[in-house]
Amino acid sequence: MKIILIILFSLMTTFLVAQNYKEIVWDALEELNELEKPKGDNRYHFKYMVRTVYKNAKQKPVSASFETIVANDRIVIKSDKSAYYQDKQYSFAVMNEGQKIIWNNSPLNSWGKQDFSGFAKLKKAFFDAATYTRIERKDEPEGVLLLKMVPDLEVRKKGTTDYLLIEVNTRINKVTRMLIRYNEASEQKLTEYIYEKTDLKSTAYIASKAKDYLMNSKNQLKSAYKNYELIDLRKENQNRKK
Repeated sequence: MKIILIILFSLMTTFLVAQNYKEIVWDALEELNELEKPKGDNRYHFKYMVRTVYKNAKQKPVSASFETIVANDRIVIKSDKSAYYQDKQYSFAVMNEGQKIIWNNSPLNSWGKQDFSGFAKLKKAFFDAATYTRIERKDEPEGVLLLKMVPDLEVRKKGTTDYLLIEVNTRINKVTRMLIRYNEASEQKLTEYIYEKTDLKSTAYIASKAKDYLMNSKNQLKSAYKNYELIDLRKENQNRKK
């Protein structure tokens, strides 16, 4: 009888721990998955790095660092290879390698379609159906957990995700690192996200107009972009409306 009680207690403890891990992960991500436009002068400010490794050894890993600032009616997304500026009137996509700038009308209803924070919008059901285990690491900082999250079998069959490794700093209730390991259906081996800043109450500067980053008062490209080709798609959109 004593042995049975010990086994039952062990099973209950394991279940409770797994439940706690799920809650820890979701609590750290819930706010980001339910973001609405900042109110008033508030800003969202994100900095993160993305690294993708491919299964084909001939294809080199790709890394990029991103910084995003979001205001109520303006967006700035910058990386070492590209940039995107948007306000109520215009949007500008800057490609540094090809030295091109695409000037377009601001896309309508784009808020819900863009991942400003670097966290893909994941439904709570995805987390609820998954299983969680903790990965112990030597000299792990206090309050920092590395958790392995394995999605439900049916989810894995339909998609390309095999499992996730999620690092959570419980002291500040934030995800600091996430690694997605893909299954055989994907050409990618893994994608890793490292989050440097996740500030939902920021005072970071963002220009009042998107074109202020690229153009002077005469709508001419600033000297830093003098060799860039400006592709104005506003004309095409205006012609279609006529």
